[in-house]
Amino acid sequence: MTLASSGTLTLNDIQGEFGGSNPIGLNEYYRGGSLVPNHSNTSSIPTSGTIQVDDFYGTSSASPLDLSFTMTHGAANIAQGKFVFDWRGAAISSSSVTGGSVGSFSDTAVAAGGASGNIECSATQRTSGAPNATSINSFAWTIEFSSTTIRDAIKSGRSGATFPGLGFKAWETLTSSLTNQPINPATGSDKLYWGAGIAGAGVSGQLALYNQFAGWTMNRAGTTDTITFS
Repeated sequence: MTLASSGTLTLNDIQGEFGGSNPIGLNEYYRGGSLVPNHSNTSSIPTSGTIQVDDFYGTSSASPLDLSFTMTHGAANIAQGKFVFDWRGAAISSSSVTGGSVGSFSDTAVAAGGASGNIECSATQRTSGAPNATSINSFAWTIEFSSTTIRDAIKSGRSGATFPGLGFKAWETLTSSLTNQPINPATGSDKLYWGAGIAGAGVSGQLALYNQFAGWTMNRAGTTDTITFS
């Protein structure tokens, strides 16, 4: 539970939230020590120096959980080498997926498992003919995170995300026929993919999934959506 944000707060309350043994000493409760985790729900607690009961108002031992982000769909033609790609969705200018800005975000922050970070891309590359494409040249959808740590924490114990207008869509679970590696490994990647991309060519349902996502974002140009992992 979260400690009171005002009024009476005792050493017993602090011990009840963060653990520890008697006799109680505040110097046991520095943020980042053995009892108090270092995350946004404990940010008011000092890591060293002067520490007082008031520092614990509104704090919690529980890791913050924020599984949603908000994007506004857009379109951009972005050059990558000799080629120009038609991107749909949202991405920041430094995205390694798109190589430039697409649409916009009003909330990129996510948090889970004691980790926090930001969404940098939520988009697809439009293939010629989409949303009635006859071949696959892109993943159906890609979400890029600011670090592997937050991506791995979001993925752990979850299986997909809810997209307004599409409903819940599970991220890809196939092993790539090109690399013989999972398209979405348990750890070590900063991206999550829906669909198998080129590796999914000829696999039942992959082309339909790509066209579904492409049509969704193309029809929602200028629309703001909140996407939630679960």
